[in-house]
Amino acid sequence: MSRRQERLNDLLRQSLAEIIARELKDPRLDLTLISITEVDVSPDLRTARVHISVMSPDDQARDAITALNHSRGYIRRLLAPRLTLRHIPTLRFELDTRIAEDQRVSQLINAIATDTDTATPADGPADTPADPYASRMPSPHDRPSDILSDIPGDIANDQPPPAEQTAPTTNQNPP
Repeated sequence: MSRRQERLNDLLRQSLAEIIARELKDPRLDLTLISITEVDVSPDLRTARVHISVMSPDDQARDAITALNHSRGYIRRLLAPRLTLRHIPTLRFELDTRIAEDQRVSQLINAIATDTDTATPADGPADTPADPYASRMPSPHDRPSDILSDIPGDIANDQPPPAEQTAPTTNQNPP
């Protein structure tokens, strides 16, 4: 993505948020909390996909997306004086469900965490790692001497390797 696309994405997101919040008078948008999560402008800057997150039931969310897609011509007209572009991108509003999915995953993680907290010793030993090799892996909190104690040889005992014995070299090049 080019730098110009990124700048236009940010500018469109800010301008669209302001237009949706202040200038649209559609009754389908009154009871919903709408936020623009992302704007993707095509490389030719002619079309823009606007990802909308709606905090309301699914039927109201679909109605809000329908209302925004229905008024996209009007929104483009309101964008024209705010943007210094030769062509205002054609807008396509899409429902962004990432926030709802993130909340669902967070709830699942919390449910798993509470299940493991309430586990009884009859479920199995708590110290046993699931990975049989996990006990051999060093942790970031191990001291270097703890890690090296598992290594056989002189390195584990902090003894330097024996110095190599080399014969003195003589100058073999005649003058």
